[in-house]
Amino acid sequence: MIRDLRFAFRMLVKSPSFAVVAIVALALGIGVNTTMFGIVNTLLLRPLPVGNPEQLVQIYTDDARNGRAPNSYLNFVDYAKQNAVFSGIAAYQFVPMALSVAGVTSNISAQIVSGNYFSVLEVTPALGRAFLPEEDATPNGIPVVVIAHRFWQKLGGDAGIVGSTLTLNGRPFTVVGVAPPSFTGTDVGLTPDLWVPTAMRGWVTPGVQDWFENRRALMLNVIARLKPGISLSQAEAQMKTIAQQLQKAYPEMNKDRTVALASLEEAKTQGIGGPGNESSVRHVSILLLAAAGGILLISCANVANLLLARATTRQREMAVRLALGAGRGRIIRQLLTESLLLALLGGIGGVVLASWLGDVLVSLVPATPVPLAIDPSPDVRVVFYAFLMALLSGVIFGLAPALQTARRDLTQALRERAATSGNGSARWNVRNLLVVAQIAMSLLLLIGSGLFLKAFHKAQAIDPGFRTENLALLSFDLNLAGYDAARAL
Repeated sequence: MIRDLRFAFRMLVKSPSFAVVAIVALALGIGVNTTMFGIVNTLLLRPLPVGNPEQLVQIYTDDARNGRAPNSYLNFVDYAKQNAVFSGIAAYQFVPMALSVAGVTSNISAQIVSGNYFSVLEVTPALGRAFLPEEDATPNGIPVVVIAHRFWQKLGGDAGIVGSTLTLNGRPFTVVGVAPPSFTGTDVGLTPDLWVPTAMRGWVTPGVQDWFENRRALMLNVIARLKPGISLSQAEAQMKTIAQQLQKAYPEMNKDRTVALASLEEAKTQGIGGPGNESSVRHVSILLLAAAGGILLISCANVANLLLARATTRQREMAVRLALGAGRGRIIRQLLTESLLLALLGGIGGVVLASWLGDVLVSLVPATPVPLAIDPSPDVRVVFYAFLMALLSGVIFGLAPALQTARRDLTQALRERAATSGNGSARWNVRNLLVVAQIAMSLLLLIGSGLFLKAFHKAQAIDPGFRTENLALLSFDLNLAGYDAARAL
């Protein structure tokens, strides 16, 4: 095998133009595939950075008319008091806040969380500590925050930040901890800059404080940790019983409402897809991988055509080998080794390309109210995928040329004329099939892109009913400046 690799490397060195073109084509195909898989890996495959994630579940309000939705704060409090199936139950909600530094105010994204949020998730801060029970007991009593690791670095990465003060919504908050680098919450793809206990909601969202006292207001995402020996179905059965009791106790507020449970791993894409629509993220991911797979197949067809063309110049070499006693299986093995070496080099190039292309794609995503936390950088799983694609590519584009070359007639190949024309029709049939496959795949991708652009153009051309020239859309949230609802009006 080592001898085959050495010979394959020498053959590539002897044909540098062929090698460069083939490696670049493969690197592009594998790189695009690896980039798409890196994004899918971040959203779907990478486990949540919490302790024992298999024990965690998401609790939804299940409404017959509207499907799955978040929960009201008062229902969450009752769930926490009345259940006997969870070792802990926590809640969180994304909210905008205003950070003031040296007289400059900027918008940031925060989460209001119950005081046991980090303990339920079994997340230990990298610096400082998580919230204490008393910090979530007194309304607007103890203004503390835990900041995200990325936000901490944005603020300068000061190791002594614990105990310092941040001005949020015009009020001072004390930093008590910094989250670990891997933890960005439980909604993959989205990350808050900091976390604030629910007791401070009067300072965080003064205009919507009454929502916490209204059972009709569905705004809190609720997560819980199953007790040992309790299954998801058992927990859901008891929670439905509690929901029925709350419906009887508060018939107007909880009319036609029950609950639904899902594993947190299954529900982790709700931040992007929305509650109950987590499968849409999977469907889009499959579509992206399919499109990237089409690009890789086109690259493989290109390289296969190059190998078939190159085989023409190596007919006498293979004929001499066969005449000297080399078996056809040995010839096929050597040619496949050359193809796999090409694929390996293309795979290395693809990983390098993916490490750059992923960051470029993420940087092109428009700004969102909640910062995106998509990290497509290759990890062990992504690198393994890249080289698996390289291995499959090497077999796909190398097998047909290898079989075609090894099947060549020995007597004809040793003749001068036959060396350039023997079995030509069969070879050209294979090459023609590859060209047809390339054209078909390219047309499929072009048609899909064209339909997308057409739909985008139609959306852009919709008449809003007024002139849009020289108009700007601005929004003001006076709550972030400390105004209550009455003053904001």
